[in-house]
Amino acid sequence: QQVTIGVRPEHLVFDDTDPDFTATVKVVEHLGDRDALYLDVDGRELTALVSDETVADGDELSLRIERDEVWVFDTNGERLV
Repeated sequence: QQVTIGVRPEHLVFDDTDPDFTATVKVVEHLGDRDALYLDVDGRELTALVSDETVADGDELSLRIERDEVWVFDTNGERLV
């Protein structure tokens, strides 16, 4: 069965020891107390929201998805998990 995984940008965290994936920072947008990171992950666009991190365009990041914050949907958009 084909599914879609949904993760909110604030639930992607830096993790150099056990990352789920790596990403290249395309743009950093400063939003006051947070930064929006616009990322490239194997040709797919992804956004992460981070606080208190020094990140620049072009940086390679190791990221982990917070497991308790993952949403899974079927092909009709119905939430499975």
